Amino acid sequence: MADIAEPDVLETIPQHILDELLEPDEKVQLSTTTDICLNGAFGTAYLLATDHHLIASSPNGTPTSHILRIPLAEISDLEVKDLFGIGLLKARTTTEGMTIARFSKGLNQKFNRITRRLETMVKKARQTEEKIAK
Repeated sequence: MADIAEPDVLETIPQHILDELLEPDEKVQLSTTTDICLNGAFGTAYLLATDHHLIASSPNGTPTSHILRIPLAEISDLEVKDLFGIGLLKARTTTEGMTIARFSKGLNQKFNRITRRLETMVKKARQTEEKIAK
């Protein structure tokens, strides 16, 4: 679970969002919100990590959300990019790179902490996958 020193890595997410995003056996290990959707429009978007997946969602006020679901063990790199006016959290796998969160400058420190936490989760997921493969 989240460290007491990192209260913004386990924010409350509405239950209907969790129901849409999580598989029945998944448990949330990290959850946070951002103020810019994946498509770049202002609005609430969600970033979750379970023990197996990193999930980004922008509900956009429609019945079908823009959802990214990436197995943690497949992530090779995470990076916060500081752009003019906004920040991006990017993930890379061996085959592709993607933006998993957009956020205003005021959330930059929060997303730097979240990235460090995600890096720890990715490392643990990889170690688990390596043990299973042996």
